[in-house]
Amino acid sequence: MKFDCCNKRMASSGAAALCGGVSFLWYTVVISMSSIQTAHAFTTITRSFQGHGTGIHNKERPMSSLSSSSSSSGVMGGTDVFEAWWKKSQGSLPPNLRHGSFESDTLRGLEYIPTESKDGKSDILTLPSSLVLSSPFITKDENDITREWDVSLSASLLNECLAGESSPMHGYCALLCQGVTFSEANPCPPWTAPNSLRHWTSSELKVLEQSSRGKKMIQALENQKSDWSKKYKALLQLDKKPAFTKEQFMWAMEAVHSRAFCGDFGFASNSILKKLSTVSIPFSFAACGFESLLLQKNEDNLPLTIIFGLIGLSPIIFKWLDGALMSGDSSSKGDAVLLPFIDSANHVEDAQSIIEFDPIKNAFSLSIGRKCLQTDNTENNAKKQLVISYGAKKDSELLLNYGFLPGLSSVQDGKENEYRQRLAQTFIDQKK
Repeated sequence: MKFDCCNKRMASSGAAALCGGVSFLWYTVVISMSSIQTAHAFTTITRSFQGHGTGIHNKERPMSSLSSSSSSSGVMGGTDVFEAWWKKSQGSLPPNLRHGSFESDTLRGLEYIPTESKDGKSDILTLPSSLVLSSPFITKDENDITREWDVSLSASLLNECLAGESSPMHGYCALLCQGVTFSEANPCPPWTAPNSLRHWTSSELKVLEQSSRGKKMIQALENQKSDWSKKYKALLQLDKKPAFTKEQFMWAMEAVHSRAFCGDFGFASNSILKKLSTVSIPFSFAACGFESLLLQKNEDNLPLTIIFGLIGLSPIIFKWLDGALMSGDSSSKGDAVLLPFIDSANHVEDAQSIIEFDPIKNAFSLSIGRKCLQTDNTENNAKKQLVISYGAKKDSELLLNYGFLPGLSSVQDGKENEYRQRLAQTFIDQKK
């Protein structure tokens, strides 16, 4: 009898240990699977989510020099509206971050403001999912191309922009539109990547024709134009016609191709099982806690132990069932997201930044490490710019969707033609 009782206790202890250990492991897996490290930007050429690079300071898309109707103008257009929107939603701005202008006011980015706080926290920005635009990450759908991630995310962004101040995302829209009222912009707001290849003139593109590498780049541009036009035509075939024009659609496609992140965050899935796999995590830990209390009281109750064990394993069970049922759905590949504030950071390939999604807090966080703070020496009072890594990017990708290359500063004195010629020549000469 004593032996049987010991066996029961051993069984209970084993079940509790298994329950606790596996649940803790599962929680760790969920958090790690929901994070994207040094990640940025879907493109039509590569999608690279982890990058450790050459240390060359790559610049973000310089904003268009068109003036805005906001009290901010030039590269800073729309930042005042965005930050007022953020404060209204979150109570205050992040203590260390503001939008700022760099390189003699030719480049917009995030200015890092040192504080006296020394709490040791590396998280510099938290973004609740309520301020995030998302779509299922469907890279290709032969039956319905309007379901592909860039079309879906562009349509979502445009619908928010068209809603004006009634949109819960109006501050983010104002930032992307550089303060220009979307409905009054003709034919569309200022471009978010004005020096990306699609904006070059024919004479500027001729420089690329000097090499086979440049010719391939021009062909990639033509393929992209054709693809985007085909997608807009597909939208026009829907029963519910889009309220936006083709030019506005191209503007949004440029924005999402230069700003979107990807990962498996659970936004896109309509599966109840997938949602339960996340929701059940706290109950998993609670079950393990109750089982521990039973053991401390020397109460041997095998049925309760089994129940608590099943609850403890429920996140894994739900996730496994969801995977088994959805395995035949080739379109289930995670989510594409636009992350306000975070996506304002410029790019340095080897900056040790981490963007993570916490399913418990239902929020994204940005933490920074080495090489994430760069000094802008073009100012009289040198500013600190916060930068992140978009990942390891090829020059072809940077030129097509961003309009910059490593080592080249932004447009100076409005001389876009000269800048683009330098971009073309640098691209031809480099082999990355």
